[in-house]
Amino acid sequence: KEKGNDDVFTVMTTRRTISAFEPELPSGWKDTLRKAIKAAIRAPNHKRTEPWRFYVPNSDTIRKICELNASIVAEGKGGAKAGEAKLKKWLKVPGWVIVTCTTESETVKME
Repeated sequence: KEKGNDDVFTVMTTRRTISAFEPELPSGWKDTLRKAIKAAIRAPNHKRTEPWRFYVPNSDTIRKICELNASIVAEGKGGAKAGEAKLKKWLKVPGWVIVTCTTESETVKME
C-alpha cells in the first residue's frame, strides 16, 4: 500500500460534521478553499458534464439564507424559540461555501 492511499482513506473515514466554529476564518483559508474546489471538480462525473457549481455568498445573502432556514425551523416542531436559536448559531459561522448541482436539462452535453 502507498502512504498516500492510507492518508486519503483516513481522511474519508474520519470525517465529521463540525457545528462549533471559530469566530474567524484561519489565515490562508482562500488558498485552502481553492485547493478543495480544484480537487472537487476533478471528481468523476457522467459524460464529463461537470454539474457542480460553487458559490461564496456575501454577508447579505448569508443573512437571507440564515433567516429562511430559521423560519423553516420555527414552523416545525421546535417553534419560534428553536428558530431564533438556529438563526443566532448560523449567523456565527465565519465562512460559507454553497455547492449546487445542475440538473440534466441545465447541463450542456459534451458528446
